[in-house]
Amino acid sequence: MPSLVVVGAGGLGRETAVLAQAHRAAGGAFDILGFVDDDPALQRRTVLDLPVLGAIDWLVHHPETVYVVAIGASRLRRRIVDLHRLPVDRAATLVHPSVELHPSVHLSPGCLIFRGAVVMLNVALGDHVIVDVNSTVGHDTTLGAFSTMHPGCHVSGNVVVEEAVELGAGAVVLPGRRIGREVIVGAGAVVHRDLPAGCTAVGVPARPLPGTREG
Repeated sequence: MPSLVVVGAGGLGRETAVLAQAHRAAGGAFDILGFVDDDPALQRRTVLDLPVLGAIDWLVHHPETVYVVAIGASRLRRRIVDLHRLPVDRAATLVHPSVELHPSVHLSPGCLIFRGAVVMLNVALGDHVIVDVNSTVGHDTTLGAFSTMHPGCHVSGNVVVEEAVELGAGAVVLPGRRIGREVIVGAGAVVHRDLPAGCTAVGVPARPLPGTREG
């Protein structure tokens, strides 16, 4: 049974450790070993009775382990994977036992799906996507690599979310919308039209803040 290491020992890291334990208890393939974190204040400590094994580079010297990246900020999560050259073929996928997935759902390596999430038919999640607690993903929707749905998000059907998008807690995306890469959608916002890459959109309806879109 592969040993699993959680990258990040903060709040989401702790939640991910609990997710990993629930996944294992339901027959999952990974046995959690501990955390790695570049914060020296966290190293050599114990979090939820699990050791912080060292900095993230610890993974380089232990290729027998698999990992998940428990960093909520999409672009930071991608930066960590790129900086440390974490291979995608060592990334684990964790799904809470409360989540039922139809065979038409495609999960890429590194995905984390937390308690109470609902994922409908023909959904595709890219590498290292996070679907946090009580979020929903509608049918025929695509979430690009490193995208994050924070707690209580609702993405409707036929939506395209490009790479490294971050949807704040309680955000809603209406059917058929497209959200460009590296967009940040504020908490509670309602996306009723397509959003251009690189913007930060807030409000009901969601509108890009001046000076935040690409180009």
